[in-house]
Amino acid sequence: MYRALLRLTTLLLLLTTLFPKEAEAQCPVIPDFSFQISCTNFGLVQFTDQTSTIPPGAIQTWLWKFGDGESLANWPNPTHTYDSAGIYYCKLVVWDTSGCKETVTKAIFITPLPVADFVYSPSSLECANIPIFFDTRTLSTGVGLKYTWYFGDGTSVTTRNDTISHRYYSWAGSNCGIKETFNVTLVISDTNGCQDNTSQTVDVGPLPYANLLDANNNNFQLCNYTTSGLVQDTLCVDNWVE
Repeated sequence: MYRALLRLTTLLLLLTTLFPKEAEAQCPVIPDFSFQISCTNFGLVQFTDQTSTIPPGAIQTWLWKFGDGESLANWPNPTHTYDSAGIYYCKLVVWDTSGCKETVTKAIFITPLPVADFVYSPSSLECANIPIFFDTRTLSTGVGLKYTWYFGDGTSVTTRNDTISHRYYSWAGSNCGIKETFNVTLVISDTNGCQDNTSQTVDVGPLPYANLLDANNNNFQLCNYTTSGLVQDTLCVDNWVE
């Protein structure tokens, strides 16, 4: 009896060596999806299935688990609205025509829609070449904000800082002694690429200058401002005694 069992065991080992078990077939499904978060409707997300299969396989069933307790079946490209801000882990489960099943999970960051606003000081008429301070700290809202400032004089700055200062220099020569009005626009962008913008006008006056009077009470006025803010006039005064 013992010898018979030993022979059977040896035979089984020999057969296993000569005819190894075929490797199990790999599931011919590579699950994937993309998503786009709405910048106009809070919490709205468009999901798009991007699952690929190895021919002749084809996806037969989709099951979406959105991470907030809601789910949807048999819809490849659904939309879903999250009620509140937060991080949600969305899972897509797919089955192909052979019954093979695969899953993929991605994090969805739902943030409040950005709102742009700012104040500046001094808020009254400021002189050229004096810093004006712009502040968004208590007014602009959003997550991971990037700020782009257009100061209305041809210059712009993009920064992560929520405060900034700017100096104005330029006047047209015809406006010597008259204030200039600049349209300042702030554009903010959040972590999801959503944007908002707002604009305000800023009044800036020229620096004060001295009037020089000759013996005949004629007025010399240095008012030839250039785009660099420098005065280009030249005044020559000759003194003589008769």
